[in-house]
Amino acid sequence: NNMNENDNNIVNVNDSISQNNESKEQIDQKDREYLTSRIKSHPIWSQMNFWKENLFISVLQQFQMTPQQVCWDNLSMEQLHDLVQQVHTTVFSQLTTVAFNMSELGVSKDKIILFVDSMSDYYQLGEHQKIALFNDLNTLNSVTIQSPPSLSPFSK
Repeated sequence: NNMNENDNNIVNVNDSISQNNESKEQIDQKDREYLTSRIKSHPIWSQMNFWKENLFISVLQQFQMTPQQVCWDNLSMEQLHDLVQQVHTTVFSQLTTVAFNMSELGVSKDKIILFVDSMSDYYQLGEHQKIALFNDLNTLNSVTIQSPPSLSPFSK
């Protein structure tokens, strides 16, 4: 009998905690303000040099996390190919992240397209990676982005 009373008290306490958490969440949702809404209008986001430097630094940081101890000149063709693939994969992932950050911070779709196109050329990404980047960009705010004509899967 005493056990049942304790169980009921625990249930009542859990119910009241749950109700308090739900009402707190509703209040928090109304009052919640995200940092991006405060900084979105900053003029730095429209500066393409900022994004180029951001990309360069993020790629460099990734490379510094796994430094190469061997000179590229001393690598076999297979090792060299693998390392180049690793570099392209790193650039691809960082460029994708930067493009999504650009979108989050209000950079226009046209500027993002130009940035991704020029940076993927600069870092010599393969055509399949460029196509994948533009496909990823299509998920931004449900707006269809046409890849440049040079990236058409039917072009030669």
